Amino acid sequence: MRSALLKLLLMLSVGFTTLAGTKTWNNASGGNWGTASNWLENAIPGSSDTVYITLSGDYTVTYNANYSGVKAIIIGGSSGIQTLYNPGNVLVDSSTITINTNGVLWGIAGTYSAASVINYGTIRLTNGSFTFAPKIVNYDSVYVSSASISISGGLTNYGSVFVANGTLNVSGTDTAYAGKYLISSGATLNYSSGTHTLDAGSMISGSGNVTCNATVNMNGTYNITGTTTTSGGTLAFRGTSGTLINIGSNLSIGNGSLQVLTGDSLILGSGTLSGSSSTLLVNAPIRFTTSFTMNQGVLRATDSTIKLLVGSGQTLTLNPTSTLRLQRVTIVNDGTIDWSGNTSNAVTGDSGLVINNYGLFECKSSTGFPQLSHFNGATSRVNNYGTFRRSSNANSFQVGMDFYSYSGSVVDIQTGVTSFISALVTTDADITIASGATLQLNGTSCTIDANSSITGAGNVTTVTTGGTRTIQGTYNITGTTTASNGTLLFNGTAGTLLNIGSTLAMSGGSVQVLTGDSLILGSATLNSTSSTLLVKAPIRFTTSFTMNQGVLRATDSTIKLLIGS
Repeated sequence: MRSALLKLLLMLSVGFTTLAGTKTWNNASGGNWGTASNWLENAIPGSSDTVYITLSGDYTVTYNANYSGVKAIIIGGSSGIQTLYNPGNVLVDSSTITINTNGVLWGIAGTYSAASVINYGTIRLTNGSFTFAPKIVNYDSVYVSSASISISGGLTNYGSVFVANGTLNVSGTDTAYAGKYLISSGATLNYSSGTHTLDAGSMISGSGNVTCNATVNMNGTYNITGTTTTSGGTLAFRGTSGTLINIGSNLSIGNGSLQVLTGDSLILGSGTLSGSSSTLLVNAPIRFTTSFTMNQGVLRATDSTIKLLVGSGQTLTLNPTSTLRLQRVTIVNDGTIDWSGNTSNAVTGDSGLVINNYGLFECKSSTGFPQLSHFNGATSRVNNYGTFRRSSNANSFQVGMDFYSYSGSVVDIQTGVTSFISALVTTDADITIASGATLQLNGTSCTIDANSSITGAGNVTTVTTGGTRTIQGTYNITGTTTASNGTLLFNGTAGTLLNIGSTLAMSGGSVQVLTGDSLILGSATLNSTSSTLLVKAPIRFTTSFTMNQGVLRATDSTIKLLIGS
């Protein structure tokens, strides 16, 4: 009787253990999940079971088919390395997968479902392209070496994430607490969506690449020597000074916002600003070693003392495929600013943009009507100490920023029409106009000082707005001079007006020649009631002078209009 009772109690005990939902791995040589004899309970785990792969030893448990799922999984024993390997099946856990120090979860494909994965050991995601759906809370290491792995539930990182090959796509909402992301050459960490915050103790480093289409707040150290790319969202560097060590050999802002607010200089190999909704915001100087191309979007500085530095031998390319806005930044050009492309789009400045040109600024947009314009806020300004050139296009190039050209500088108009519609002031500077090209003085404020010159076989016109354009320096134009609006005033010393052109036309504007130089024309027309030609020395012409309406006035009655034989 006692023996029978003991047997009954033993059976009840075994039955209770089974009902409690525990399955414990019991094969130190490893094997398939679906082999019942590999489990201490001699049964394959079911949906109500908590699975323990904690037997000491070095072995691999292969999740060899699609099973009904389990309640929870614990991987990792007191010694050895215990690996749960999924070659591509559906792994379902209704609560948490816990990976202890000696545990490894290794997947090369398949589908993963769990509330979360708590990792104190190693997660290996390799070989294939698949999505790892559970949220990962990582205290040790995650290793990625695959074509494309997507962690869609978020990744909270206290440990290290190694991206050895391929692309790791991270979405969801997550935080890194002193966590490290190490990206190997050719590999990519892609923040594909969601919100990601990395604290001051965190780090992203390596010779690989980082891309962003999410909201990423980086407060820690960033040292990437590959590339950094934004295609949407916001990538914000908000750490203390010294945390932004390297942003990569190439920076590409396709869309979204890149914010550099650490106070560190932004040093690039090369860069592009190319998205219509892209913004680059900086609070320290930007430098690049090769080239920087801006197509559209906004380059913004936190104040006007922040500089974009174009070094000798380097090129800043402006190719506006849509409006390109430069806000509050000071561009210092010791190399080349190359405005190319085939568009009529504007490069606009606002809130105190300054361009200090010591090298070559060349607008060679081959078609369209390019515009260098001011938008709003504090006046935009170009300070020319080098060469400012227009080439390659017969259409109009409009300069709508205040333009100041200083000692030794040149404004070189080789083709088309270059129209200054804001202030134009020169100090010991030269403006040269090639045959067929035209300088339009269309701003209300224009002063060419006594040591400056306007010369060439091209043309000079005043077309729109009133105001007086004052020319005190040398004027030697063999093309045409046309005054359609406002006043063109020559008031330099004798000998400065060498040639006013083969044709002088006044069709709404006025010309005042007060240098004391004889005005020698090929031909001339005075053709508007609002036009006046004022002279203080004789006028001569070699072909014809037609006066239809307006005023011809001399400073005194001794001044002659000479009609020669």
